[in-house]
Amino acid sequence: MATLDRTVEHVRQSESFPELCLRTWNRRVSITHRRDAQICHLECEAQELTQIWQWLIHDLDFTFATLIVEEVPNGGWSCVYAFYQQGSPWVYVELQLGPEAATVPSVVGLISGPSADWHEREAEDLFGITFEGHPRLGEFILHEDWPEGVNPMRRDFDARQPPIHRDPDPQWKPPMVVEAPGAFAMPIGPVFSDFAESAHFLLETVGEDVIRTIPRLFYKYRGVEKIAEGERVDRVLLLAERFSGSAAFAHGLAFCQAVEAICGVEVPPRALALRTVFAEYRHMQLDCTGGRDQPGRADRREPPSLDLRGRSAPLFLRRHQTGWTCLRSGR
Repeated sequence: MATLDRTVEHVRQSESFPELCLRTWNRRVSITHRRDAQICHLECEAQELTQIWQWLIHDLDFTFATLIVEEVPNGGWSCVYAFYQQGSPWVYVELQLGPEAATVPSVVGLISGPSADWHEREAEDLFGITFEGHPRLGEFILHEDWPEGVNPMRRDFDARQPPIHRDPDPQWKPPMVVEAPGAFAMPIGPVFSDFAESAHFLLETVGEDVIRTIPRLFYKYRGVEKIAEGERVDRVLLLAERFSGSAAFAHGLAFCQAVEAICGVEVPPRALALRTVFAEYRHMQLDCTGGRDQPGRADRREPPSLDLRGRSAPLFLRRHQTGWTCLRSGR
């Protein structure tokens, strides 16, 4: 335990983390430390991936953030796993694959916290990468009407041409797990809601007890990421704002920050101040309404007059200061 405590203390000092990596992996991993961005980049082979995951998660108490998949220009693949810990640099673990190798070891089940389960399923659907050992690949984002072998985020996919519609298999059965006398599956949905994600739930039940629930989401998948490829930055900003009508400014701000970080753009102080003001306007509106300012919500308990006053005050203030009621481009 004392050894682990000393190791964690080393990690909290960003200057010592690359040396810790070198001592641990004995040059089996390529290490690059970007001090300006506080990022430690580890490039490894497929056989080292699960060991590095366990080392970061279990030994050093890092938290998994996300998986970024990219099809590189030579036809190969880049899979970047991002990890973070307070007081330490971000850690990017990159696995590069050749064009003929589209198989990656699955890391599902290595941790009990935030898992890469959905990340791997999404990458398998959209890019066609197989995660060896994953128990639930297939039909995650792309449902049964998408033809097999069509992956919309690949470079050779033409977003201007609609994919060939696939007829449903009449022999298809839901993936049931519960095996007991009287067990059956009960479908609920799909519920096509307005601002929220549409969902379908398959409940496995024995009598009145629901033993297992299988959610099915992404009915509203539109391939916006593919539409954005090759477009101008100002055009993609409009797409980012339209992912969610209730978070248009937040998504637009996040996109701008990502572009600025990639291009090394220094934002003027006035622009930073205006961004803070606009973001706080949205924060105020949520605080005034308790998050109930969205259409379609059925859980409002305040009288309509109070709810209207709570929503109106930030909107009037925002219009007085900026000239616009809604913080969205193109209005």
